[in-house]
Amino acid sequence: MLKIISPDSLRSDDYTLAGFGTRHTLSDTTSNTRGIGAARRWLRSRFESFARNDPDFKVYEDRFVLSSVPLIPKPAVLVNVHAVLRGKEGVKGSYIVVSGHYDSMCTNIMNDTSDATGADDGSGVSLVLEAARAFTSTHFKPDANIIFICLAGEEECLKTITYSE
Repeated sequence: MLKIISPDSLRSDDYTLAGFGTRHTLSDTTSNTRGIGAARRWLRSRFESFARNDPDFKVYEDRFVLSSVPLIPKPAVLVNVHAVLRGKEGVKGSYIVVSGHYDSMCTNIMNDTSDATGADDGSGVSLVLEAARAFTSTHFKPDANIIFICLAGEEECLKTITYSE
């Protein structure tokens, strides 16, 4: 498995994430090129491309409305993008979570329009994507189920993960 991990793929994914300009939780959700909405659609498309290689790899979005919290002054839709690689143990078996957060922020956490490329944040997500790519391209069947998840809202100190199939 380690032999197929690609530094070029990791680098490319990190540059792509940084290329969205900002991934602030309250940034643009409709643009195809900028903001957190563009980033999450790209993440989903990456997971879906891996799913075409492995029928045991399913893609999901955990979409929820977050009411006002100190660092999010108005209700916002947050989306965690994730995929599950079903292991030999099946649904009732053990789960391993591989995660990274895809949101970013500039120096002023309340500024949702300025560039905040978040390359350091993106590197964790790049690892999640590369691990998912490696597992699905080799058709490796782990004992436990593996959840590959890209989280939103971390910059606002949110730790919300919900999971259901």
